Amino acid sequence: MSSIPSPPYTTDPGAPPAPRPHRLLWARAFALISSPRSVFEELIDHPSWFWTTIILCVAAVIITYVMWTSVIAPYAIEQAQNKGASGDQLARVEQMYSSPVAHIIGSCVAGAFNLLFVVAIGLALFALTTFLLGGKATAKQSIAVAAHAMLVHIPKSLVVVPLAIAKQDPNVSLGPGVLMPVSEATGFMGKATAIFLSYFDLFNLWSLALCILGMSVVSRKQVTGPIVGAWLACAILFSLLGGVFQGGH
Repeated sequence: MSSIPSPPYTTDPGAPPAPRPHRLLWARAFALISSPRSVFEELIDHPSWFWTTIILCVAAVIITYVMWTSVIAPYAIEQAQNKGASGDQLARVEQMYSSPVAHIIGSCVAGAFNLLFVVAIGLALFALTTFLLGGKATAKQSIAVAAHAMLVHIPKSLVVVPLAIAKQDPNVSLGPGVLMPVSEATGFMGKATAIFLSYFDLFNLWSLALCILGMSVVSRKQVTGPIVGAWLACAILFSLLGGVFQGGH
């Protein structure tokens, strides 16, 4: 018995064209501004995170390398002085930060930290939206959302790096933190408050909004409240810890 051939596939000429996927990283980066939802919808089937994270790591290495001599090293020496380092201790700090090897290693450590940070944020989003809220996001999708949300910090560096070099202070804020710089705050409460305000940087809030949108798309749930609550809890916790280590008791 011969089989009946199926009719050839045809498209409805009146149907709207399917959206073009943003397969290239640069295309996805620009689409995060014009149509971010389309980027996260694509991550459902194509959760690309590795090369996005590598770009973030490379950017962190370059930024740290550029800022090392003019910002990071002087700031570290100043902090050692403020904490009452002895002459020998201060000499060791100056020697360490003036070493070309430390310059390279420190820059690479910043890149590695960014890799761990993106993965940690992605896994935290996965645990929150999937395990606690019953969403459908996978770990890979969540890491991809985190990686793409962090891309906004690359254009931020174009503004922050020149300001940090001019002020010789790595703690530059583009938000309410400018009213109370971390480097100028004193005491436990002063440092903790300054660090907390620095979390409300405009680019941090943009990245947070992208995380909320992305996880809402890939998890198929409304996750705004839980993510904002978790972000505020982390901001308070790390601000208090920063106050302890930087401001003293």
